[in-house]
Amino acid sequence: MRRNRELSDLGEQVEIAVRTRDATIQRTERRAGELLSRLTRDYGLSMERALELAGGAVSRADGLRLRRGSERSATS
Repeated sequence: MRRNRELSDLGEQVEIAVRTRDATIQRTERRAGELLSRLTRDYGLSMERALELAGGAVSRADGLRLRRGSERSATS
């Protein structure tokens, strides 16, 4: 009985950790998309220039995906 309870508790902790990770990734990606939108929309930069300013940490495809996601959530 005790072992089953411990296993169940550990399983729940794994689930919580994964859900926390997923939520953190969503928030981080939303923020990055918002910032890319500001750079491209508000400041008129090309996506290439915005990505250069981001230190090359984001590919063009990811940059476009992040910006689209941010703009979609802003209109929802």
